[in-house]
Amino acid sequence: MAHKDPEKSRAYQKAYREANKDKIRAQRKAYYEANADKEKARKKIWREANADKAKAGQKAYREANKDKEKARHEAYREANADKIKAQGKAYREANKGKIKARNKAWRGANRETHLACLKTWRQNNKEARTALEVKRNASKKQAILPSSDLKLIKKLYEQRAEMSKKHGEQYHVDHIIPLSIGGAHHQDNMRVITAKENLEKNDKYAPELGGVWADNDLARETKKKLGIK
Repeated sequence: MAHKDPEKSRAYQKAYREANKDKIRAQRKAYYEANADKEKARKKIWREANADKAKAGQKAYREANKDKEKARHEAYREANADKIKAQGKAYREANKGKIKARNKAWRGANRETHLACLKTWRQNNKEARTALEVKRNASKKQAILPSSDLKLIKKLYEQRAEMSKKHGEQYHVDHIIPLSIGGAHHQDNMRVITAKENLEKNDKYAPELGGVWADNDLARETKKKLGIK
């Protein structure tokens, strides 16, 4: 029998819910499992009709339950580490161009921040940086041609240092055809450009710039892909 007094009715309902928490939870769970598609569609319709309200509610909940949400996310990541790793790898492979363009746009719009991050990373990751240097030096050795003049190459690095000091900004020695795709470590495949230009170029191949290919498997593979004889 329903209470005529609204306050007594609410008190009665509250008392009932508190006394039957497990029962109510089990009933709700059973209902959602039996009506999963229906509930999913209903929630989707509500979110679309109340986008701003839903977004505000989610934001308010996260702010009020930061520790709880952090713990939940950490627990999920630990329990699904392999799944998350596989999803990330699949996404990167399917969106290489999109990711590269997004990163390039970010670097262009946040040059100072990007350079600061690189500097911080180098300072905090000396071992990783050393490993990268070792790998890059190995790539250079494999890309050296009989006509490579190491003295001229050394002068290019000296010129880079002088220009950085003179102009008050970082300059890089750029491999016109990047080592990463088979470019040669040769004076005719190298030039001094600003760090910004080099970071924007990244590992892009620009035929109009010329350059010299190495005599190794990587160069032959890339040239085959590009249809270069």
